[in-house]
Amino acid sequence: MDISSPILAFVAGILSILSPCVLPILPIVLGTAASSHRQGPLALAAGLSLSFVAVGLILATAGHVTPGATNNDDVDTTLLLDADLAILGAEPAAYQSYVNGVRAEYAHVDDEAWLTGRSVVLHRFLERPRLFATQYMHDMYEHRARANIQAELASLRRDG
Repeated sequence: MDISSPILAFVAGILSILSPCVLPILPIVLGTAASSHRQGPLALAAGLSLSFVAVGLILATAGHVTPGATNNDDVDTTLLLDADLAILGAEPAAYQSYVNGVRAEYAHVDDEAWLTGRSVVLHRFLERPRLFATQYMHDMYEHRARANIQAELASLRRDG
């Protein structure tokens, strides 16, 4: 794994503190941190930097980059994307529990819109040449993930 990516992200987080939006309140925040503990400003800078790194990695999951569609050399992001999709390859009972949880999260969406929207999302997953970017996840979970998605689509067709 290339150590430079996390280091560069950490440095970018520190530099983000100097943003024009953050800079005016920085003396107040640093003063409060320094009065709480001698190492307070260092802890604050580290926390902010780690937050920026975490948010960047989380935002990478929003698009669920199609494995193989880009030359993604970012191992951290690739692992995070596969971890985010791992539930798709779970045992059928665990996957169904996940589906029930997702439906509960979208309880405010009427059934017709849910069936349509969920079907679109699931079909997009099935259209991918592969769901998982890493070879391990592909070998271990690709087949079951596709079976779970197809079973859910069949269930949606029955309900619709």
